[in-house]
Formats: sequence, structure tokens, C-alpha cells
Amino acid sequence: MATALQTMTHLQILNLAWNSLGAAGSQALAPVLSKMTRMTKLILVKNNIGTEGARALASALAMMAKLKVLNIGCNNIGKEGARALVPALLTMTHLKEVHYYGNHDRYEGENPLSPVKEAVERRGGSYWDC
Repeated sequence: MATALQTMTHLQILNLAWNSLGAAGSQALAPVLSKMTRMTKLILVKNNIGTEGARALASALAMMAKLKVLNIGCNNIGKEGARALVPALLTMTHLKEVHYYGNHDRYEGENPLSPVKEAVERRGGSYWDC
């Protein structure tokens, strides 16, 4: 899949929900996503990305400055994976909608993405985590 997407750098919306990417698939996808600088909506729901996959995607997300909607719900990202995402997500000034539901079962206490939630809501956006 990553190979096929390499030539599609012009994509604005990409929905890869329910594709069982796992950490390895996320790691293969990350370099391709980093070249999709026009992307405005990325949906990666239910791919079992995990902590390592989230770490790999963090660097790609940092390059996607025009991204407005990110749905990474139900991916078993965990506390360390969430922490890896924070710096990239905080640089994304167009980000208005973040779906992070279904990842809270891997950490206790405060959501590591709280700074992202606050930044998105300050911009008038929405953050979903339940």
C-alpha cells in the first residue's frame, strides 16, 4: 500500500480505517505520509498502530502542516505513543479535529494528549477521547 501511495502526494483526504496496519505498516507508511503536504484529513481508525507505530507516524505528521482532521481512534497507542505524538500535533496550527477515542485503555490518569486537546479547543476545534 505504501508503494502505491508514493505517487499520490497530491491527496487531500486519505481513509485507511480498518486496514490492520499494525506498527510495521505504520512505519512503512510514515515516509510516504510525510510527503503528503496537501493532506487535510487523515483517518487511521482501528489499525492497531500501537506505541511504535505512533512514534513512526509522529515524524510524518509534523510534515503535514495543512492537516485539519486526524482520526487515530482505537489503535492501542498507549501512553508512550501518545507522548511521541504531542510535539508534532502541537506544531499543526490548522488541526481542528482530533479523534483519539479508544486509546485510553493503555494509560492511567491524565491523557498525555491533554496539551493537544487544549490547543485544538483554543482554535475552536474539537477533540474526542472517551
